Amino acid sequence: MIHYIVASHGALASGFKSALGVLLGNVENADFIDCYVDDSNPKELIKNAVESVDDDTTLLLFSDLYGGSVCQIMNEFMDRPKTYQVAGVNLALLIELLAQNKEDITLDELKMCVDSMKDSLQCVVLDETSDDEADFF
Repeated sequence: MIHYIVASHGALASGFKSALGVLLGNVENADFIDCYVDDSNPKELIKNAVESVDDDTTLLLFSDLYGGSVCQIMNEFMDRPKTYQVAGVNLALLIELLAQNKEDITLDELKMCVDSMKDSLQCVVLDETSDDEADFF
């Protein structure tokens, strides 16, 4: 089984939860943690989420910013077996992983998924010479 913990500065994590709810329905095997939105200690919030996951479960940690404080807090839990972290998470990556509904994932499979999602970040420029909306995609 895989459990997901998505943590962010501000309400980005709950925004991901909202968007995933619209696109995939309710996500049961995930925690979404908004850090620095109130007086709650981000390290305690993340620690509680990590400790609530069974040791036999693969844990995927997602932070919003590589090297940011949320990412650094998550680094402290990387010694847990079967735990992987992705920094710079985006909605496309979360959809890809959650929609697969896999029972487990290896680090190599996660790396391949992250690599494939790099193409989802695009600069969109409309072709001014075309009037056909079908050319957009």
